[in-house]
Amino acid sequence: MDLQYLLWLQDIRFALGSGLENFFIFICKGRVLGIFAFIPVIMYWVFDKKTGMKILMTFCIGNYLNGLLKIIFCCYRPWIRDERIKPPEKAKLDATGYSFPSGHSTMGVCLFGYSGWLARKMYRFITLLCWLYCGLLLFSRNYLGVHTPQDVMVGALLGLVAIWLSDRIFRWAETYDGADRIVLLVGLALVFATLAFIQLKPYPMNYVDGQLLVDPVSMKGDSFMSTGALAGILPGRYMERKYLNFGPARSRKEGLVRLLIGLAVLLAALGLALLLKFLVPVKCITDTFLGAVIFFSGTYIAPRLFLVYSRHEMKKEIASSNS
Repeated sequence: MDLQYLLWLQDIRFALGSGLENFFIFICKGRVLGIFAFIPVIMYWVFDKKTGMKILMTFCIGNYLNGLLKIIFCCYRPWIRDERIKPPEKAKLDATGYSFPSGHSTMGVCLFGYSGWLARKMYRFITLLCWLYCGLLLFSRNYLGVHTPQDVMVGALLGLVAIWLSDRIFRWAETYDGADRIVLLVGLALVFATLAFIQLKPYPMNYVDGQLLVDPVSMKGDSFMSTGALAGILPGRYMERKYLNFGPARSRKEGLVRLLIGLAVLLAALGLALLLKFLVPVKCITDTFLGAVIFFSGTYIAPRLFLVYSRHEMKKEIASSNS
């Protein structure tokens, strides 16, 4: 039934031509989603640290759960299950990892669904745009033939679970003094257990005409990276709250400087991850490190440098007022 639905959509896609197909490919591109994913980072750095962190934590929890389920079920993509399903080649580029559940659907609910919910009281137009994009993103995974309906539905459900978990964590942290440390320790224990599970569990090894259908090594990458991201944001959040507790930018100039500092930090973290990949070409290490270093740098290293800049500016202001 699920594949028949995809074949029905495929007939519509072939009949309508490439216009709508290219539109859906565009909104699913990793680079496009990366731009939208950077918005809560900017919010965290410059405007509203608490809201930005909520969205980022939800994003990391959702991706972690999604990557874990992908590895548990190891479901093949629709075009591997049925050769009649022919997704556009460009759509396959962003269809990495196993099929169930849909990572784009989880990401869409965590980013756009949650952002729309948070904005609903003050910015209803933004809520409408976020929810519209989320709906289009979910539908596109079926329309392009890269996910089954159950992939999308469970992926979206995971996004809702991530929103609920993130909200519970933040509410608990505000009412109990030792909550942050417990969240950190439990989270890191889950991270290490998950990394071991991903690496050690058995994977399906199915061959057709002597060729391996799906290489498990290539399938693990997204799960390692999403687990690494959780390993980065948990200590980043804990250390920022314990040692920094920075506030919003006091001026447009300071906000712009923070953006430049933050971007430089993320580029340096990416460069460090690429260097490690060159020196130690072991996928489980490099993919995990990439996720961890990006999120730790963005949530702790960058804010620490923001405070260094703020103190420098305050000293200049004091010196100028005394002269």
